[in-house]
Amino acid sequence: MKSLLTVYWHVVAVFLGCGLIPGSAFSQSAPANTPAIRAYHTAVWTGNEMIVWGGLDIAGPTTYYLNDGGRFDPVANTWVPVNTNGAPLGRASQTAVWTGSEMIIWGGWNGTALNDGARYNPAADTWTPVTTIGAPASRTGHTAVWTGKEMIVWGGWNADNNFLNNGAAYDPASNVWRAITVSAAPAARDLHSAVWTGNEMIVWGGWNGSMLNDGARYNPALDVWTPVNTNGAPTNRFSHTAVWTGSEMIVWGGWGGIEALNDGARYNPTNDSWTAVNAAGAPQSRVYHTAVWTGNQMIIWGGWNSASLFLNDGGSYNPATDNWQPVVATNTPFGRDYHTAIWTGNKMIVWAGTDGDYLNDIWAYTPPTLTSGIPLLSIAPIGGTVIVTWPYPSSGFVLQQNSDLSSSNWITCSLALTTNSVLNSVTVSPAGGNLYFRLLSQ
Repeated sequence: MKSLLTVYWHVVAVFLGCGLIPGSAFSQSAPANTPAIRAYHTAVWTGNEMIVWGGLDIAGPTTYYLNDGGRFDPVANTWVPVNTNGAPLGRASQTAVWTGSEMIIWGGWNGTALNDGARYNPAADTWTPVTTIGAPASRTGHTAVWTGKEMIVWGGWNADNNFLNNGAAYDPASNVWRAITVSAAPAARDLHSAVWTGNEMIVWGGWNGSMLNDGARYNPALDVWTPVNTNGAPTNRFSHTAVWTGSEMIVWGGWGGIEALNDGARYNPTNDSWTAVNAAGAPQSRVYHTAVWTGNQMIIWGGWNSASLFLNDGGSYNPATDNWQPVVATNTPFGRDYHTAIWTGNKMIVWAGTDGDYLNDIWAYTPPTLTSGIPLLSIAPIGGTVIVTWPYPSSGFVLQQNSDLSSSNWITCSLALTTNSVLNSVTVSPAGGNLYFRLLSQ
């Protein structure tokens, strides 16, 4: 029999329809030199530090646009202030990309749309201006991706209330901008998403007075746009999230016009096709949330929903199994939106944002540790019940239940088992209190 510790990582708790995976954990730290409270800022991961910069803070009738930031080392648990000498003007809703040696800040809003920026070198703690010669027109609500050689800026909205469908590519090595073609480019928009695939930028969704569910792929080597198939695409939306998995773009959540959304789809550019993301077990609807890609899962966290609630939960989606796991843990941060989240390689770091008040707290989320060879229990709320599933046949494992996780009184589950060629499942109708499940190796 395997030790109970081995299978504890595969416990699912059913508590009034919610799921908890022990081993999921948020931890908070409060080191010295933490940057001031803010939201609408940017964050990049350098490989060993998270750099946050800019954003805004509203105090009474006054909006403060910020031009400072900090570098956070999660191993040392230390903040180092970012030098403000030579930094761009204070701003919010700018874009930031990491080049491998520098962070490039560009565009944004500080009472008017902007078309300037600068490059920050953390090794030297210095800023270098980005030339404005040949730069795109002023804008906010745009996107920027790093190709390995260039930063491509596209779309957005300007101070003349115009939505944009143009952009440019910036080479930091030569400090030169080049225009990108508008032939076959998507319609003008802002609040869209953009990902870099390794050879193309994929733009999708957004807002231009109407919500959109179309997009296109831009190839910088050929300076060519190719439309994205809309058959099977998610419904129209903006302020959603998108991540690149290495083979697919996953779009999820956002605002659907009347309410926030909790659905999405995976887009494969190789065959120009969409596959719906499983809705079972997905996090509740939200917008202004964050999404990070871990290498095998997309983690959704935070945001705001149609009930005007700031959220402090989320979900982890595995496209290989089309399965969701809840992100629920003890010691969770306050709910928030307009925060930032980055993936370090082993944890997600959440920083700042707003829950009505502006924040500057920092949290690290460590996903559950899964033991090789042990089936993974999954949980999906369906109406007033919860479905607990695990792979079929899972020979040699028995499902047990317990009403107290601190107790050793585990008993074989008495609920009716349903089996097909893919999954085993039991249906739970929580009537209050806690009910925990685990798979035990026999």
